[in-house]
Amino acid sequence: MSKCYSNNNEYYEEIDKEEFISNLESDYEKGEEIHFYEADVKRLNHSDFVNCADSVIQTIQYCAYENVGDYSEGYLCDVSDKAKAELNSLISRWLEHHFLAPTSFKAVNVKEISIVIGEDDES
Repeated sequence: MSKCYSNNNEYYEEIDKEEFISNLESDYEKGEEIHFYEADVKRLNHSDFVNCADSVIQTIQYCAYENVGDYSEGYLCDVSDKAKAELNSLISRWLEHHFLAPTSFKAVNVKEISIVIGEDDES
């Protein structure tokens, strides 16, 4: 699993550790202690973002109401959890078929690292 690094535990970049430290060193004096974060990169795919069956169903209900008014009352009100999961799966498969995988990632297993600028050993 590849690694990513951050100096604020909020924005991570997928970069070589030595390069990340080198970029940080230019902002600090020799002998100064700095802290940064290292994490594993978890690649994301479309299904990580698809949990939208409820909003899709609400949109369809809204469209039905716009077309037939109160006659749409009760339309799609009893969709089972199994059917919603199937809809989410269908949307995920459609995204995978038509679009490249997302290029974003999530930082997991975060650990804080402290080093002193100019020293080779991490603490």
